[in-house]
Parts: sequence; C-alpha cells; structure tokens
Amino acid sequence: MHRIKAILFDIDDTLYDLSIPFKEAFREFFPGEEIDLDGAFLASRKYSDRIYDRSLSGEISMEEMYIYRLGNAFRDYGKIIAGATALQFQSVYENPVAKKEEDKAIKMLSELYEYYTDHPEAMSREYRELVEYRGVPKEQAVCDYISGMTDQYSMEKFREIYIPKSWEVY
Repeated sequence: MHRIKAILFDIDDTLYDLSIPFKEAFREFFPGEEIDLDGAFLASRKYSDRIYDRSLSGEISMEEMYIYRLGNAFRDYGKIIAGATALQFQSVYENPVAKKEEDKAIKMLSELYEYYTDHPEAMSREYRELVEYRGVPKEQAVCDYISGMTDQYSMEKFREIYIPKSWEVY
C-alpha cells in the first residue's frame, strides 16, 4: 500500500476561520480597546505573506516574522505594540482550541484520502480517467481530487461517507 506523503490543502481559513482566535487574542490582550479587527487580521496575513519565505529559509526566525507581521498590522490600525507583546499575542493566537480545529481538518482530509484511494470509483469522472487512461498514479489523482474540493464540499463528502444518516420514519 502506498502511504501519502502530503496533501497540499489550504487549511488556513479553509476549514475554520483563523480570524476568530485572532480577535479573541486581541480582546484578551487589550480589553476594552477597539480597532477594526477584520482589517488588522487581513493586514497581518498580508505582512506574513511578504516575509514568510524568509522565515522558512532561516534568513529570519519565526519570532522575528511574528513581530514584523503583528507590529505592522496593528500599526496600520493605530495600535503600537512592542516585540514582546507581539510574541505573547502570537502564543495566545495559536491557542490549543484553534490547533484542535486544525487537527480535525487534517484527520478529515486523511480519512478522505484513504477512502478515495480505496474507492477511486467514487471520484468524479475526470479524476477516474486520469488514472484509467492517462496513467496518473491513483494516489496523485486522489490528492488532486481532494485539493480541488471547496471546504464545504469536503466537509459534506466526509459527512456523506462517514456520518450515519438518521433513520427516516414514514
């Protein structure tokens, strides 16, 4: 049996909303203060995108990225924070509740991968044809199929496959 090495799927904001723990972290750190949290969250993502590759390559540390991202995002919305505050904010933002949701998403995607690997006939026609007529390895076609799903569709397929339906009474 082939084991999957990776499924590339945008978990950030795909299966759960990362702005919720961001907003909760802000309210915990700065009780009573008001800023445009939706805007600040989107700004933090923008600044993260600008510098993330540098943190992955080791050019800067993850901590330096957090300070840059959060410091600039909050500054854009009139809130100046120190580097230590940015790091504390990040640790609250990455709280176990949010991580638990990420773990659920990974488990769901793994289960879908196993299901479609065992039942490729359940994939749409174009993905079955990739395997049958174009020689694409089944595992790759399954990864492509799952990565093309929207968040709502992937959750609906999971429910359809794994969650028992209620008995209908007539």
